[in-house]
Amino acid sequence: HIISIGLGVAALGQSAAAQSGFLSFGSGPGEVNVISSQRVSADGETVIGFASAGFAGGPFRWTRETGIRPIPGPPGVTDRAAKAVSPDGQSVAGNGADAWVWFASTGESVSVGRPPSGLRVGFDAISNEPVAAGSALIIDRTGSLDDAFLPAYWSPDGGLVVAPPVLPDEEQPRWGARQILEDGRMYVVSLGQPHPFLYTPGGGYEELAWGPSGAIDPTGTTIVGGRRIGFNDQGFPVNEAVVWTREGEFILPTNEPGESAGAFALSDDGRFILGGTGTIDRALWVDQEPPVDLIQYATNRGVDLSGWVFINVIRMSGDGRVFAGPVNRFGDPDWPQGRVDMGVLTLEPCPADVNFDGLLLPDDFTEWVARFNAKHIRCDQNGDNACDGSDFFAWVVGYSAGCP
Repeated sequence: HIISIGLGVAALGQSAAAQSGFLSFGSGPGEVNVISSQRVSADGETVIGFASAGFAGGPFRWTRETGIRPIPGPPGVTDRAAKAVSPDGQSVAGNGADAWVWFASTGESVSVGRPPSGLRVGFDAISNEPVAAGSALIIDRTGSLDDAFLPAYWSPDGGLVVAPPVLPDEEQPRWGARQILEDGRMYVVSLGQPHPFLYTPGGGYEELAWGPSGAIDPTGTTIVGGRRIGFNDQGFPVNEAVVWTREGEFILPTNEPGESAGAFALSDDGRFILGGTGTIDRALWVDQEPPVDLIQYATNRGVDLSGWVFINVIRMSGDGRVFAGPVNRFGDPDWPQGRVDMGVLTLEPCPADVNFDGLLLPDDFTEWVARFNAKHIRCDQNGDNACDGSDFFAWVVGYSAGCP
């Protein structure tokens, strides 16, 4: 059935004020000097990163319950950095003089040792099991671009394993595992090869000839990234943000014709894609439609960012709710030059904001009608993966309650 718009929508009333969803930590007098975040867990409840001061500096783990806490290292392992957190936030993988893994269950870290070649290993991903994955340096030519790497992984039961060569005849392999999919396969990329691979431990490699290296979803079916398409009149490169699947590719739209764009993260369901454009530094594509300015959207939602500026938003949780990155605060008398903290921005789902502008207005009903008629995903207001009349009543309830 086609729904037409009546004149009574304004009688539904205005929504309640949205609640703040911004937290910052670090850098204040007597606090930890946080200088980077590395990862956010899939549920958005855990952030890991690196601090240069406070608890002698080093890797940290932050949760809403505990706040920021140092991650203790294995005995004798120095120069440590946390590089990956498991989807459930219960394990952390990191690098240093030796690679290491930390477990929330014990509060302790273990060194994973070194491969038979005696050279180092670096991690970039860890699963809930936990399995940590990354790359092993197999040929060391004093840190030059001639170094050679192969994928490597570690588990408590199986120990450290260096995977076989991806391309047997490759003279200068530079491969590493960057993500672990939900089925245990590893997403393997190389600086020198056009296409990534999926590796099954104990099995073999599958080339993903349909896409280049980028960020991949947990099922291994969608990759997002950027592609150079030319140069502008000033000689600067122009890129386009692209979504690749086995069925083909889709170029993400921009708000200005011809502007450069790139994408570097996506939510587990692929609906939210994080990146930037020539006019929006912190761009968020939702359902592959024109991007919104993440910070403006948060402000419209009622999030108080007064005095804070996101230097960059570099991490997004798997559920698309939580964003983390360094923030700068100006106007603090204790820090006249400004201070850099870590910012965590939480945006709870608000389906009633159908046009995704951060405001609940009668325009959203007009938009919902259009989505209903098109059977679009944003028609679904009650989360039952269907689009029917019950979603209208769910929209009214959501509109009246306001965004959380």
